[in-house]
Amino acid sequence: MDRTKSKLVLVLSILFAILPFMGVSSISQRDLDAIYGNYIFYEPSANELCEISLGSVSLPTEMDQRWRELLPEAAEEEGADLGILATVLWLENGRHWPDPDMEWPVSRGDAKGPFQFLDGTWASAGRDGDNDGVKDVNNIADASYGAANFIQNLGGVEGISLGSLDDSDFEEIDSKVEKKTVARILKSYNAGGATWRDSSGLWVRKIDGVAKPWDDRKQGEINAYIEDGIEAYKEMSGVPPGYDNCLYGFGVSLNG
Repeated sequence: MDRTKSKLVLVLSILFAILPFMGVSSISQRDLDAIYGNYIFYEPSANELCEISLGSVSLPTEMDQRWRELLPEAAEEEGADLGILATVLWLENGRHWPDPDMEWPVSRGDAKGPFQFLDGTWASAGRDGDNDGVKDVNNIADASYGAANFIQNLGGVEGISLGSLDDSDFEEIDSKVEKKTVARILKSYNAGGATWRDSSGLWVRKIDGVAKPWDDRKQGEINAYIEDGIEAYKEMSGVPPGYDNCLYGFGVSLNG
């Protein structure tokens, strides 16, 4: 029996062993397809099993080769999750993969470079990715390493689970939450670690010690940033279209 078949037998054995304890009487066809098709399988009803990590990320072919080489190097060096790093690049550039040679715009909030750093964040997270002695927020190497460093500090490390816009832990400030998810890291990158969702469902942050909601524009921006980012991350992780964003117990790969 070759390695692939051995792994398949092992996976099926584990599934049949644990299903009675999960109150599940049979394996769905979608899950069987996922096992044979070599991708992570999902189950919408498995809402309490969302802490399991996704599979490896594959950067899209339409991304410029310089990004395809640079982002994995930066993620590995800084200990960040590659999928989040790539997703943030896509989100911060109008939901498309930017030309590395473009002139980087400055946002209305004065964010700069391919990863749209504010000056204060760049001062602490910036990196000299190309070793030329300068930390330049508009340099693609410096910015990529800086973003990877920042994402890692937020908790976006390899093996992180996906989460969703509906995560209950959005009700707490980041520093109080042990469980980090892709959804939560995306929220923090866009709106800061001290932004959370109040009991009415609004995104709020503290101003002079008082929790105040973001304006309507920012409310929609945060929600779209998380939702669109999750979909982009799922696509790079090989999740089939239409599958729910909650993992069914554990991820499976029959490669290698």
